Amino acid sequence: MSALANGARGTMARVRAALTEMRKHDRDSAKGLEALGQELKSGIELMAGIEEITERSRLIAFNMAIEGASFFFALPGKGKPD
Repeated sequence: MSALANGARGTMARVRAALTEMRKHDRDSAKGLEALGQELKSGIELMAGIEEITERSRLIAFNMAIEGASFFFALPGKGKPD
């Protein structure tokens, strides 16, 4: 009976050690996932900034095209008849 009890104690000690390692691994994984989440958030914010700049650039180009067209049509002999 003593050998059986000693074997059970040894098994329980190994199970506890395995559970401790699993909890450590889970904490490390959670930290890694949090860091990845922060990186993704940062990337999304960066993309939003790029999108805003792109939209502003499009509006500027559109305004320049309108100004260029109005200047072109304002020239004598260009575009509309005098």
